Amino acid sequence: MDVIHTRTATRGQAEPVAGALRTRLKGAPGRKAGSGIRRRNHPRRARRGSELFSGLLWFGIVVLAIAAIVTLYIGGTNTLKRTNLTRQLTQAVAIIERAHIQSGIYQNRSLLVFLSDEGFSERELTKESSGAYTFTSPFDTAITIRGNGGRDFVVTIENLPPAACRAAVLAFQDPGSGLESVTVGGTHVGPPISEVFVANRCNTVSGDYTVALTF
Repeated sequence: MDVIHTRTATRGQAEPVAGALRTRLKGAPGRKAGSGIRRRNHPRRARRGSELFSGLLWFGIVVLAIAAIVTLYIGGTNTLKRTNLTRQLTQAVAIIERAHIQSGIYQNRSLLVFLSDEGFSERELTKESSGAYTFTSPFDTAITIRGNGGRDFVVTIENLPPAACRAAVLAFQDPGSGLESVTVGGTHVGPPISEVFVANRCNTVSGDYTVALTF
């Protein structure tokens, strides 16, 4: 009887020890068995980096879009200005010639008075308090029209950018325009006015050109 009691007691004491051993081998909750180091992930930090990259990407796209819109706007505005300049010059020349069709003599003075009440806007043709007129191009530069006391008159357009310089000259490229000569940047040439001449004379991007057209 004594032996039996001793074996029972030994078995009862061994069970808690075995349970503890199994728990250690299994590992603590949330930790892989056999691993002593817990890996740490940083999802919040990764998300912040992704959001920063996306923000910079969208900012770059917006900047490029704005630059493209501005470029298109400037290009369209300059094209419209050149078109208006061509219309303004051809209309003015036709009016001056019509006003002198009888005499054929252009007095040695400003002829801008003949453009009065001929459909030019107040921005284009302005009458000063002195009674004199000023004629302004779409590029905010002065246009003068003056007779030489004989059978010719000269239209001078000051400080035109290159593309406008080309437009002003080529507006009268047709042989029937009545153009007798053109001066661009001090270079004088008679008709026919070639596009090569115009391209060579109005070729500096940063230059401002004064064009004189003699009729």
